[in-house]
Amino acid sequence: MDQEQSINKRVSIVIPVYNSHKTLPKCLDSMIAQTYQDLEIICVNDCSKDNSLGIIKEYQKKDPRVKLVNHSENLNAGGARNSGIKAATGTYVCFVDNDDWMTPDAIEILIQNSERCSIDIVAPDWCEWYSEKETIEHSNFLENVSKEENCNHSLIYGCRILGCLIRKSIFTDNNLFYPERTFWEDNAIGIPLLFCANRIRAVKRILYFYYISPGSSSRSYNLKKTSDRIKTTHLMYENFKRLDLITVRNSALIDYKILCLSYFSIRMLAINYSSDASRLLNKVSDDISSLLPNNVLKQYHPNYVLTLKFPILSYRLWAIMYWIKNKVS
Repeated sequence: MDQEQSINKRVSIVIPVYNSHKTLPKCLDSMIAQTYQDLEIICVNDCSKDNSLGIIKEYQKKDPRVKLVNHSENLNAGGARNSGIKAATGTYVCFVDNDDWMTPDAIEILIQNSERCSIDIVAPDWCEWYSEKETIEHSNFLENVSKEENCNHSLIYGCRILGCLIRKSIFTDNNLFYPERTFWEDNAIGIPLLFCANRIRAVKRILYFYYISPGSSSRSYNLKKTSDRIKTTHLMYENFKRLDLITVRNSALIDYKILCLSYFSIRMLAINYSSDASRLLNKVSDDISSLLPNNVLKQYHPNYVLTLKFPILSYRLWAIMYWIKNKVS
């Protein structure tokens, strides 16, 4: 294809692999079938105990673009993605989970959007896939708005960087890497990554399919996962501070995001121990909702007066955390 040949920029697909022998072939097939050919498909085997490693080696025989990185110890998805970033030789990186897949033209569409206007991060629409009859469609970014508006939108509604085309230099230039051996690793760097990009763009077309299996870890919670969510939320804030990304215009929204994530994390602990804690958290939820009036939520412009309320809410959150600590100890 003429347009593909004129771009000639390698894309590194990074796939963390752990015990995925049932779903990995579909994932790899979707990558090999991409219409954009200048790819390397980096499979990071994170100490799988099933036949995942054997499947990767079989695909290496079929397609020389399939590369293998083998971990000697389990580092979870975050550590596997870090290994993939370090091994990547492409201009761009795209993360794909080992049970997900992309449309055949996905990378071609993403790189055309990136190269056409020097975009650092291109995010497609994506779909939660439970079954052929049960899917939920999602969008990451807004169309035809500024980068600031899209970043603020992500602070309120979140974002998912799986399936996004990301310029590799954003990770390396800003020393933005995932926390290892932890769940909720995306919390720590996902939104700071957007703030570090010069330009971001939405592609309003579903290119990525996120598979939700009946026993998916994303649908279950325990003490480790909940504490990791709190930990990675703190790491997100540390990244904002380290990279000097907090401004007068976005500080209230960043605080709002941190408090919301903290609330949901604590809630998952509290509901397992006491209805009293749940009632307290419902009150905190109302307070969080009141922090950003509807007109602010629509415009994504923080109101400085709102920051006066955050210390009160913070004390309530920490009081609940202290109560839970005593309850479970």
